Amino acid sequence: MDTEISKSKTKWSLSEFYKFGKFQKQVMLLLFLASIPNGISTIILVFIHDVPTHHCKPDPNISLAIAVGGTDLNSSLFNIPTELDAQGIEVPSSCLKFKVNSNYTGNNLNISGALTVVQCDQGWVYNIKENQATVVTEWDLVCDNAWIRPLMTTLNLFGFLIGSMTSGVISDRFGRRPVFLITTFIQFISLFVASFAPTIESYAVMIFLIGLTGLINYQSAFVLGVELVEPSKRALMGTLINVAYATGYMLLPGIAYLLPDWRWLTRVSGLMGVLYQLFDRLIPESPRWLIRAGRVDEAKVILKKIAEVNKTTISVVDAKQLLNSKNVDSEDSVPVQQLSYLDLFRIRDIRTRSLCIFLSWFSVGLLYFMISLNTSSLGGNKYVNCFLSAAVEIPAIITTYFTLEKIGRVLPLSISFFIASLVYGSIPLLMQVNQTAVIVAAMISKFLATFIFLLIYIYTCEPFPTMMRHKSLGAASTIARMGGMVMPYLVYAGKKVHFSFPYIVMCVIGVLTGVSAMCLPETLNEPTPDTMEDALKLKRKYFTSCCGKNNDNGFVEEEDSDEVRI
Repeated sequence: MDTEISKSKTKWSLSEFYKFGKFQKQVMLLLFLASIPNGISTIILVFIHDVPTHHCKPDPNISLAIAVGGTDLNSSLFNIPTELDAQGIEVPSSCLKFKVNSNYTGNNLNISGALTVVQCDQGWVYNIKENQATVVTEWDLVCDNAWIRPLMTTLNLFGFLIGSMTSGVISDRFGRRPVFLITTFIQFISLFVASFAPTIESYAVMIFLIGLTGLINYQSAFVLGVELVEPSKRALMGTLINVAYATGYMLLPGIAYLLPDWRWLTRVSGLMGVLYQLFDRLIPESPRWLIRAGRVDEAKVILKKIAEVNKTTISVVDAKQLLNSKNVDSEDSVPVQQLSYLDLFRIRDIRTRSLCIFLSWFSVGLLYFMISLNTSSLGGNKYVNCFLSAAVEIPAIITTYFTLEKIGRVLPLSISFFIASLVYGSIPLLMQVNQTAVIVAAMISKFLATFIFLLIYIYTCEPFPTMMRHKSLGAASTIARMGGMVMPYLVYAGKKVHFSFPYIVMCVIGVLTGVSAMCLPETLNEPTPDTMEDALKLKRKYFTSCCGKNNDNGFVEEEDSDEVRI
């Protein structure tokens, strides 16, 4: 009897600590501010990797040859040959120029017969302002060296991939707070050091570290935030952290406009880290993590502070009793079901949902970064395009929040993929009609890509058992980074093959993903599965025959119960 009273009392005490009081609001504000730079560091590549229009430096002998030959033709006509761009429009060549033959004497008035088309051999002229510079213009990442630019973007996204694979392990091992603070510090240092990079190789190292630390501190902030609030406020905490990312994203175009030199842009972005040194004292560790790590005394100090700030009268001794209550809960304990990454593929139903979820992550990663990192290629003002691309994320985040609560997961996911893919695939056609229509189509696609990203992020945690949940999210996030890494080369192929190529590929992949999403089980108002048996009880609402029958794995479905599972 005493045991039951003790269990009830201590559980009540801990739940009181996490109620949404003044302390939680302060932490939410701090994490909101801390997540703003992630939007800047992720999308900054739009401006520092920008490729301005350019052409070869003309052969200085051409003007002399024209003068000797006595022609009246404008010498600019002989400087740069023309070629057809990806859209079939005749434009000045970016990589070719005319060169005067060495045996030309000037006696022949027809100078055009003395010209040979050659590759640029004396550098390029870029259509930029005097104080403007990008990584591309500084290291001439054009023409034969154009492949280096997508490689730099891929290295940054490869950092994201490694971060998604390691963030959970590192955070679980060393704690949320130190991992968040250290990776945030390294992120700012990497941005600052990148601004002084003397070579493209040293820059590549820094751009990888920016991606690596940016993903780890983002996920650490997310986990820390949701572990400090009650369950009903976790979605709000996650939503605000994503809004903070979008806020930094929206601030970036203004900063880039004021700092058109890429070195100063990255330098100032790195110096913002000075402001975040305040977080060293203000952001607490997660008491939940401290409990699991056995650091009871430290957890007790933080819980006591939460009680003081929130002005709640609860006994911290009760909390400590629960932290040490291994024998209290022993009568209700059940064997822990140990699951590995291989269990994502062993059973047919779980394998189907794993593959469908992975395809969704790959597709949305490809679409999101294809739009976000290529707004300058849409035409119009690149600063305005980037701002609009960021601004649509906020209503998308809010829409996701209410959609998850009212409509569900699977149908919105599938429909969003269909619409986003078809709208984005129509952009090549709209380019022939109206530039404004192109921007509108891109922003609709970006809205839906953000919506899908947040929806699939939350959904991935729901159809898998507890001991597989973190593994499934980590594996899926890794797949999304692979989609992002493919993106730069898909865009690069479009410049070599046909400008519509990446749009068509994305459209096809997106439509197929929308179809496959219908094979996923709906989880709205369903209890979170604890075991593999629980996970297999989740039912599909659509495509029940072609994706396999529900509950065909030998598990007996239990009768409905009024018991509430936590």
